[in-house]
Amino acid sequence: NVDQGTINQQFDELLGYTRFHFKAEHELMTLYNYPRQSAHAREHARLLAEVALFKDRLSAGGDLLVLQSLKDWLMHHILTEDKPLGVFLSSAEVKKQRQSIGS
Repeated sequence: NVDQGTINQQFDELLGYTRFHFKAEHELMTLYNYPRQSAHAREHARLLAEVALFKDRLSAGGDLLVLQSLKDWLMHHILTEDKPLGVFLSSAEVKKQRQSIGS
């Protein structure tokens, strides 16, 4: 069994990595004028709030529920937010913008 201090540390690290990921996405969305930036930012705020709830549930002994929730949370975000952002960032329009920035 893992002690509660280790669990708290791992969740704090997850939250830190998640914030870093979201900050990098925000910078890319701003740089390339991503049309769904507001919705994506709202999703980020919601997900950050959920991480805190997951940590509380895990502290209360809901290990399996939290692990399933994290998996669902991550997959939902990847499919509904990150995938469309990736498609946008790899589009011809953005490639053209990157070339003009680099010149």
